[in-house]
Amino acid sequence: MNDTNMHPTGLHSAVVIDHGITKSTNGTCQVAVKFETEYGLISGWFPMTDKAAEYTIEKLNNMGFNGRSLEGLQDGKCICGNKCVITVAHEEYNGKTSAKVKYVNPEGYEGMEIKRDAEAQQNIKRFDALLHKSQGGMNRPNPTAAATPAVDDMPF
Repeated sequence: MNDTNMHPTGLHSAVVIDHGITKSTNGTCQVAVKFETEYGLISGWFPMTDKAAEYTIEKLNNMGFNGRSLEGLQDGKCICGNKCVITVAHEEYNGKTSAKVKYVNPEGYEGMEIKRDAEAQQNIKRFDALLHKSQGGMNRPNPTAAATPAVDDMPF
């Protein structure tokens, strides 16, 4: 990383502290939101193009926006103080790495839920055969057993 004060990647609880409608350097209309997390401030820019608007609106809803018009976002107050969970990723552009708000989830979001599928589990034997084949048909040592010394090997 180029910046020691950069937000780390991953999920972060955040509070909206400012927002408004802006234009990007290439002229795209966007919603700009400033968040505060335990690591400091980070801004997110969410484009309002025909292709991206649905996703931007979903993110705004996850920030607690429930207005009937996006015009309400211009005042910088309507979602201030609202809590959410942001996903931060690092991106490199022109040789410089920066932190970017990739997604916004509702407050309390803890990440993807692992779903255990009984139908998929029925395929384990087939997958085990592929695993065994990829390992050259050899039995691999159990790393836990190898890491535990026998009683006779104890140094005391």
